[in-house]
Amino acid sequence: MLPTTTAGRERWLTWFMGLVIGLATGTLLLTIGVVGIAVLVLGFVVLLRGGPRMYGLGGFLTGFGLVWTVLFVNVRVNCGTVGALPGETCTASDTNLWLAGSVVILFVGLLVTFGFGRTRGSGSSRVARR
Repeated sequence: MLPTTTAGRERWLTWFMGLVIGLATGTLLLTIGVVGIAVLVLGFVVLLRGGPRMYGLGGFLTGFGLVWTVLFVNVRVNCGTVGALPGETCTASDTNLWLAGSVVILFVGLLVTFGFGRTRGSGSSRVARR
């Protein structure tokens, strides 16, 4: 369901911008290194200048973590880590820590978006415990 308020639309637009910048940065770091760093810097400038920053950060971390998680899952599925056969085109050392790190980045992005990204005002439905 799409948000109906202007503030809600702005939050999710900022999150989507962060997601696109995170996806682009992750992909460009994989393919053209230096260009990815330039996109990272420019993306942070864009995210810091407009919109709710926590949603932008959450979107960025989600996109960046998603690219790297997909990469390391693909490496794990398609590349033999021990005892590669002769003529095999894909070998990789142990990538467990890299995979775990990318999953952590992805989940931190989701946590920032859905956990810390919410604004809790005086109209919160939380009830104080006695």
